[in-house]
Amino acid sequence: MTPHLSVFAIASGVFVFCLSRIWRISKREKGLPPGPPTRFIFGNVTDFPKAFQRDQSAQTYGDVYSLQVFNSTFVIMASAAAVKAIMDKQGQCTGNRLKTFMATRILGQHLITENTDSRLWKTGRKAVRMFLDSDTTLARSPAYQAEFAQFLVDILDSPQNLFSHTKRTSVSLTTSFVYGKRLTVYEGSEAEKFFEAVQLLNDTLNPANHPPIDLLPVLQHVPARWTSWKGRCERVKAERNDLYGGLFRGCTESLTSETSSSSFVGCMLKNLDKLNMTVNDARSIADAFMDAGGDTSAVFILIFILAVMNNPSCQARAQAELDLLVGGDRMPTLDDLPSLPYINAVIKEVHRICPVVPFGLPHQSAHDLQYKDYIIPNGTVLVVNLWEIYHDPRLFEDPESFKPERYLNSQFGFREDIEIDIDTDGFRDNLSFGAGRRICPGESIAMATISANVMNLLWTFTFSRDESGTGNIGIDAFEPVQIGVSFKPRPFTCNVVVRDDKRQAIIRDLHAHMCAFSA
Repeated sequence: MTPHLSVFAIASGVFVFCLSRIWRISKREKGLPPGPPTRFIFGNVTDFPKAFQRDQSAQTYGDVYSLQVFNSTFVIMASAAAVKAIMDKQGQCTGNRLKTFMATRILGQHLITENTDSRLWKTGRKAVRMFLDSDTTLARSPAYQAEFAQFLVDILDSPQNLFSHTKRTSVSLTTSFVYGKRLTVYEGSEAEKFFEAVQLLNDTLNPANHPPIDLLPVLQHVPARWTSWKGRCERVKAERNDLYGGLFRGCTESLTSETSSSSFVGCMLKNLDKLNMTVNDARSIADAFMDAGGDTSAVFILIFILAVMNNPSCQARAQAELDLLVGGDRMPTLDDLPSLPYINAVIKEVHRICPVVPFGLPHQSAHDLQYKDYIIPNGTVLVVNLWEIYHDPRLFEDPESFKPERYLNSQFGFREDIEIDIDTDGFRDNLSFGAGRRICPGESIAMATISANVMNLLWTFTFSRDESGTGNIGIDAFEPVQIGVSFKPRPFTCNVVVRDDKRQAIIRDLHAHMCAFSA
């Protein structure tokens, strides 16, 4: 064979090999759950489920189906029974997180992105259990009561700024828990900086805003001066370090033996040896709790306000129940909540109609998994489609309507007009808080704080639509949502009317007392 023919043969072999590899990209492997047909190279990149839309792939291929995106496999779960079979029963193999180059570059070592077999993750869970010794102890603390009171007074004084009041309260409740620090204003505070950093992080991680680095790892080595996305990563990282680092330093510098157990950071620093952690570990875990808690509570409260202002009869019924039990001479407390079935139903219905993170945080399988006759291979990205689960018309009558009464006669709000002939095993009230080994460790305190805020807002105010044209609860009311990201309600205004002068006086007295007590 001549040298020219040898080179041609080698080049042809390389070409055929590369072509075969490209051809296999996004091809569904045998044994996987079925799914929509794949397209050359791109696979099912356009087939991901969307909020405010029924999951057509789930209806066509079943409650567990697969998608191929470039060289990655995704399995979407669209029923609680599937979540239980895959995520809960096989939790030892489904607790890993998808690690992307961009997220790792920005977040570094982070509790939310760590796998469940990592030392940091195990240490963080142990620290949470140590600190959260009671479901509602924190929600009854002076700092939290001061937050609840200030939220109401802020709305009284400037109802037009309802949006920023809600965001300040959410972040301040989180900083009170994590660092023992309240944030009494929004503009210019760590609360405003937090939401700016969240928006910048989401924009930077949006796949549309950077090249497919995980598909083409060679792009990681492109010099920063030739890439805009590396500069954005450094900007996000710097803003987060400035914000979270400042909060952490402020907490450690003000720490005394008397206050060391009043914050999560203080508890960790006091027990470093017992927890087998370093100061850097404590900082990473604190960062994760800010990321998890600072945004989601605000989103829930804003969705709640949107729901009641668009459904005045539901709001009136909830207020009537409160007035019958509590009256107008005192504010409601968490002790009242078990005796308020309709209020509890309202809270459940808000979770159902607009789950804060509609597709959850993706997991990744650590080993091959068995589901029915299918094999879910190691490294598969696992996504729970909460939106589809909570809007399945086979389970919920008129699922697109806000109807809290559905929960009064059924624990999970299931329809009673027909016999349900699908598997409902695995349904639980806390599906929105995760599955398997990664159920949110702060679930109890989150539920206590949002329940307290819901009761307080209904007891104090009546919300109604104004003439601005804002305040819908459909798809136009929210920013486009990506998998793994929470809803972002667009700014809206509404009429906010205090229910009577006596309630206003009670709120202002409580605010003055609690703020002085917690100072």
